[in-house]
Order: sequence, then structure tokens, then C-alpha cells
Amino acid sequence: METENEIFSVLKLSYDQLPPPLKQCFAYCSLFPKDYRFNEVETVQFWLAHGLIQTSKKNEDLEDIGRQYLNDLVSRCFFQDYEEELIFINFKMHDLLHDLALLIAKNECSTVSSSKQDIAQGVRHLCLTNCDSPEESDFQLLNKVGHVRSFRFTDTDIGPSNKSFIETCLKRFQHLRLLDLQGSNLEVLPRRIGNLKHLRYVDLSGNHFITKLPNSICKLQNLQTLYLVGCDGIEELPRDMRYLISLRCLSLTTKQKVLRGLERSANTLKCLHIRECENLATLPEWHNLTSLEKLEIIQCPKLSTLPERMQRLKQLWIKDCPVLSERCKPESGEDWPNIAHVSRIYLDGDEVSSKQLSAP
Repeated sequence: METENEIFSVLKLSYDQLPPPLKQCFAYCSLFPKDYRFNEVETVQFWLAHGLIQTSKKNEDLEDIGRQYLNDLVSRCFFQDYEEELIFINFKMHDLLHDLALLIAKNECSTVSSSKQDIAQGVRHLCLTNCDSPEESDFQLLNKVGHVRSFRFTDTDIGPSNKSFIETCLKRFQHLRLLDLQGSNLEVLPRRIGNLKHLRYVDLSGNHFITKLPNSICKLQNLQTLYLVGCDGIEELPRDMRYLISLRCLSLTTKQKVLRGLERSANTLKCLHIRECENLATLPEWHNLTSLEKLEIIQCPKLSTLPERMQRLKQLWIKDCPVLSERCKPESGEDWPNIAHVSRIYLDGDEVSSKQLSAP
């Protein structure tokens, strides 16, 4: 125990030496459970949603700064098991460092597993766990907190009978910047979500029973990140998606044949992930994706074309899309001239970038 306390003291000293922006970024990670497998893109977007990424230069890319923050924290050993898997980077936080993050953020971030648990009055970031069937006491819990900025309620079996709990949360937390309901077995997302004008980040991934999203979600003009991957029940995206003019990261699964309404996001999208869209044959008419840097397309067997003019694209991953893979084959594929400039390209797991092809 004494040795562990000594290590903890050393870790606290290392934390004290961090620049202020890195201190906040590290502390906010306490909102995730121990042994959580972080993803570089999700983490940077999480920080971005809370305004933690700072720049003094007008044209500096915020995602680049966020990745630099992450690299700095990794180099200082605040994260471990840093692994690069094709175009994705994953990592974890050691248990002792997670304890440190919890201690530092205890007045702002809280993970609650019981309605009887004490919550600091100033908590702004809330995660509910072990609440598979919210009861009256859980509703009362919401009265203990006010101006919540982050709400995570993930991997729970809330079911349709408890939709009112989510409805109450959205009514109570009017200043939300982040809403994470991944894997929560939702059937219906309340229309009230359209009233949360401060929302930057919404994660609904893995909600298999949602068949459609309320059109009110398109009112969220500040929304930067929207995760819908694994929502394989969605028949069609809302008709007014074009009003999501701030989207920077989008992941989706849908049953529709043609994606429509996303044309206005061409200038803002940085990351696009399209997975398990068995019927998808056509992407939006993005004529000039000026910001897109990462594109992932997986298990879309009918998709045959890529967006045009992806000048800034740096990483492309195509898997289980036979028609598209054939068109993107180096040198011989019809779409190869449009992607030959991309520094890292993976087709069905094999790297085929032009840089690698030109190597002796």
C-alpha cells in the first residue's frame, strides 16, 4: 500500500507539470470506466465538444491540435497500450491514472451507480451505470444535478417502457454539449433532442431497435459529431440533415439505397465512417469534400462509387465492398486516379497506397 501511495504521489506530480489544456483533457477522461478502450478520433471529438482544444492561430486545424494533445499525454505516459490498427489508434488508461483523474475531476465529473450516491453540487459531467431499469429513485437523482454538460448512459437495457427517463434527462439538461446513449436499446429518440441547441456530440451507436430519428435532430446546428454506426434498424436518415452545417465526424448504418441531404456538410466533414449498409448504392453528391481526412467504408456490397475531389483525404479504408474495391485497385481501377494521392489506403486489410507502390 505504501508503494502504491508513493507511485500515486509521483503521478500527481507529473500531472501538476502538465500544461493547463492537457490537465483538463486528462481529467475529463475520468468520465469513462476503468479499462475503457479509447479511440483517437472519438477522444479528440470528445475534447472538441467541450471546448478543450485551444488555438491562437486562425487557420490552425483543431483536430491536429487534439491529436498533438493526445501524443503529448502518451509521451508522458498518461495513456498506455497505444496501438495503431490500420487507420485507427486505440489506447487505455492505467487504473492508478484513472484513480488520479477521478480525484482531480471529482467536483466536475461523476460516475453514478446508485440513486443513493452523493453527487457534488457542481457536477457538470455525469455518467450513469448499472441502471438497466430506472426506478423512481433514479428520476429523483436527476434533481440533484443542474447544468450538466455531458450525459453518458450507455450499454443499458432501458427498453421502451423507460423512454420517459431519457425524456426527463433531455428536459432537465438543457445545456448539454455531449449525449452518449450508445448500446442503450432505445427504440425511439425523443423529439425533445432538437431543443438542445448546445449539443456538439451525440452517440447513438449500437441502438439496434431505432428505426428512425426525429427530424428535430436536424435543428442542432452546432452538432459536430454524430455516431449512428450499428443502428441497423434505421430505415432512412431525416430529410433535413442538410441543416447540420457543423458536422465534423459522422458514422452511420442505414437501410436506405441512396444517402441524401448531406451535401452541405461537404465543407466541414473531417471523418466519415459508413458501415453495414447492405442496400447502399449511392453516396450524396459531394462535389468537393474540402475537409475530409479519414474515410472508412465497410460491408457496403452494393456501393460502387466514391465521392469526388477528396483533396485532403489522408486515410482510406475499404473492406467487404467488392465492387468498390475493384474500382479502387492500384493503377487499373477506374477510381484509382481520384485516390492515388492518399497517403494510406487499405483494401480488405492490405495497404496499397501509392507511396508503398513506388517504393523500391
